[in-house]
Amino acid sequence: MNGNPSVFDVVRLHNRSRTPIHTVAYEDKANCKVMEQVAKSTGGAYRFVPPHPSIAASSSAASSAAPADLQNNRANFLLFRARSLESRGRDKQAQAIYRRIERDFSGTDAAQAAAAKISQLSASDP
Repeated sequence: MNGNPSVFDVVRLHNRSRTPIHTVAYEDKANCKVMEQVAKSTGGAYRFVPPHPSIAASSSAASSAAPADLQNNRANFLLFRARSLESRGRDKQAQAIYRRIERDFSGTDAAQAAAAKISQLSASDP
């Protein structure tokens, strides 16, 4: 597969024998939906493992210092990735990332830029 295929494309193409794929999301809920969908689509089981309470307490103290900065950094990274895909003609993959930015990082500058790109790409899509 060339480019940057989605997880679902890889599973569809390489799991022709319909082997159940069991998934686990550790500590960070950012990828929970994707992991759950992969398991569900293949007949596998999904599980979320939360951080240990001592780790959660120490990380929440550290992350409370600048949660907005962390959100902005994540959103801007995804925006960079979407723009890179778009520049290589992968508009559908870019749109998916723009939608994710808009959904998961609302209120950020990146979400506003993503919304504008979604409108622009939708208008140019035949």
